[in-house]
Amino acid sequence: MATEESNDHDDFFFLECCTRGRCDETGTAVAKLPEWNRNGLEVDEDDEEEIAITLRGKRNHAETRMASVESWSSMGRLRPKDLDFSELTREGQHLRIKRENRGINFEQLKKILVFVKKRCDKEEAIRGWYDHLTGEQLFYRSMTLAQLQYWLIHPLSLRYQCSYVEAIAKKDYAQLPAWFVGHSWDEPVVDFVRRVMKNGTLGAGDAFWCLPFATRASPSGWQCQEMLVSGELSVEPFRTLQHLKIQVRHCSRNSLEELQHFLPVELDSLELVISDSPKLLDLGALLHSAAAAHTQRTVLAPLRHLHLRVEHSTTQLASVELFGRSLRAMQLQVLELSLSGCDLSRLGGTAGGATDTALLPLPQLEELTVDVSGCRKLEALEILSGESQALRKIHLRLADCLMLTTLEDLLRPLGSLKAWTDLELNVAGCECLRSLGELSQHLRAQEALERLRLNLSGCISLPEQIFQDLDATLRDLEELDGTRDVLVVGSLTFGQGQGTLVTL
Repeated sequence: MATEESNDHDDFFFLECCTRGRCDETGTAVAKLPEWNRNGLEVDEDDEEEIAITLRGKRNHAETRMASVESWSSMGRLRPKDLDFSELTREGQHLRIKRENRGINFEQLKKILVFVKKRCDKEEAIRGWYDHLTGEQLFYRSMTLAQLQYWLIHPLSLRYQCSYVEAIAKKDYAQLPAWFVGHSWDEPVVDFVRRVMKNGTLGAGDAFWCLPFATRASPSGWQCQEMLVSGELSVEPFRTLQHLKIQVRHCSRNSLEELQHFLPVELDSLELVISDSPKLLDLGALLHSAAAAHTQRTVLAPLRHLHLRVEHSTTQLASVELFGRSLRAMQLQVLELSLSGCDLSRLGGTAGGATDTALLPLPQLEELTVDVSGCRKLEALEILSGESQALRKIHLRLADCLMLTTLEDLLRPLGSLKAWTDLELNVAGCECLRSLGELSQHLRAQEALERLRLNLSGCISLPEQIFQDLDATLRDLEELDGTRDVLVVGSLTFGQGQGTLVTL
């Protein structure tokens, strides 16, 4: 590795802020960065206010200093472990800061830009840095948060065994966050900083909490692709944060147990999207730590609304047997579970035929949505419980479950539930379905019913008698109360005849 000659008098970097050709000699101050042009168009130079780097001192010494910022490989490319982070980190022992207090402030964000800019050539190509997936050269203006994570945030966190904020912080009180910054790996770093700098002041306790900078390196290697509020790249007040949308990749069974260690505050509502996780075979570990939520007061303890979606593209989810056990320790009022297209054989119950179900008991549950559309191997569902007496809304989406033969176990608890007013059942394309259980009887008995949606299209194995009974039930409901919102779709051929459900 090339060594660097030390000469504090003749050889140093001078950093200045250039604002349309004017310099106020404030060092590394940055007032504003140009907008990220999503259409790939050039940014107007008249609108630029950015960090400029000027080398002062003897030319030969400066060139030597520039060339030895990092050790170069024989191919002119670097590795993250080749980088020298000493100009970013504090000397001595690093601070240990509570997760919720690890905000990053203006000056620390600007130092990141300085660190990257110092490694750029005149075309703003970052010397030795390349995209680790495509091998393409990285440039200052287009480098994304994912690429910064690979080259700077993650290797620094691993090297110092702490979060990025803990590695650079000098005083813990200066890191107290006032704002939560949503992130997405696709966002360019310069656009991220510009968005952040529109909020807050330069005072202590006015930092920004953002997941990549606030969390320590995950031993399981899972990635939080994005953490947003209401699905938007926004900056929100930190202390009043109640809802988050999180998309994670490369999850294994154990990595999901770490979820609560990455959340900044107690939440009322959480939307969790899991993708690209071929090692995720069971959702039981997802809320494993929630079993002690009420005694240990974890960030998941007050959760009332949970929306979990597992994207099936590379996920081979085989079982959710333990998922219900994790849910039982929580006080959920709204649960949305989307497992569409997963390689799932059953949802609820056990292989031995026990009566336990995956989602019971949830006595506080008021709204339930389950989507297992396209789970072609699904044979059995047992997810409702007679203990969920507060349940008002039940949406069950089972379209194209080709191995499903009966809904008897699924719909049996409807007879003991009295509060439900909204029922949606979609079994379109379930070609092997032969029984709807006692659905007709439950509909007749449910006086509180206000809204009904049934889709039985393509259920070619259902006996004609089931359609006739259901048709009679729907006509009776219309005679009893014509104000109910009822929509039923379903028609198929019975031998030489035609069976068609009415639409009310």
